[in-house]
Amino acid sequence: MNDIKNLERSLYSGDMRSLAKTITWAEDQRNESRDKFIKFFKQLQYPDKKCLRIAITGTPGSGKSSFIESIGQIVTSENKKIAVLSIDPSSPITGGSILGDKVRMEKLSAHNLAFIRPSPTQGSLTGINDRTREAMNLCEAAGFDYIFVETVGVGQVEYKVSEMVDLFLLIISPLTGDSIQGIKRGILELADAILVSKYDGDSKRQAEKTSNEYAEASHLSNKSNQLIRPISNLNGDGIKEVWDWIKTRQKDNWNSILERRKLQRGSWILDLSREFVLREFHEYLVEKNITPNSEASDVYSAAEKISTPFFK
Repeated sequence: MNDIKNLERSLYSGDMRSLAKTITWAEDQRNESRDKFIKFFKQLQYPDKKCLRIAITGTPGSGKSSFIESIGQIVTSENKKIAVLSIDPSSPITGGSILGDKVRMEKLSAHNLAFIRPSPTQGSLTGINDRTREAMNLCEAAGFDYIFVETVGVGQVEYKVSEMVDLFLLIISPLTGDSIQGIKRGILELADAILVSKYDGDSKRQAEKTSNEYAEASHLSNKSNQLIRPISNLNGDGIKEVWDWIKTRQKDNWNSILERRKLQRGSWILDLSREFVLREFHEYLVEKNITPNSEASDVYSAAEKISTPFFK
């Protein structure tokens, strides 16, 4: 108990190692560890500050990590704390992160106001981690001003992250062959900003052309004040403008952000409820030594035979 209290105090003080330890604890999928973490999480307290949650998504190689490092250096220059939760593909052998964005954010990772945490998807197909929400709350408890979530990449259900952040930014590379037709409309509708990277060198003209195409197709989105512009992580073109836009949205829309978070908490509660039910069901199957009848010709009836007694 004393160890947990010490960990809690260290977390509130902003200690990076304690934050990393609690996130690792949150990601531990063993039931015993999960139960202890839930008790710890219920007692979390948060500082009175307007911490903004921002998701960055885009195709692999579009420059998500480079963009976050560029923005992060501006954040730290303003003496603000930034946490980066980078979701990487899981190793099929160990389950750990394959990539590791500390390597790709070398300057930012060395700053004492920055925290970078690569986490594995753990088999999730949503481009995020099942414990990303908990990790964001832990970062808020540790006193961070901005939390960036970098997803694996644009996929069928990448939109899930939009249900847990305040701003959703989509980064597009003009060199990957992406076009308006190649990006799913759902992503366009959800994105608060569409940023076309590589606005420099030989690709500058193509980046500008792609940005104009998205601007012309902005009617596909029902987002008000959607930002569409080219950026360069190499020379910094557009980065400061994006940062100013983020701060303006934070200042002018904070009440709307809080209302949005109430809806997001409802979605989180439902997700946790499903998790608790599934856990109880799996424990029931183990306790009763129930295994599915793989020889059954009617799979629906076989499934009902297993699940109906549990719910009764």
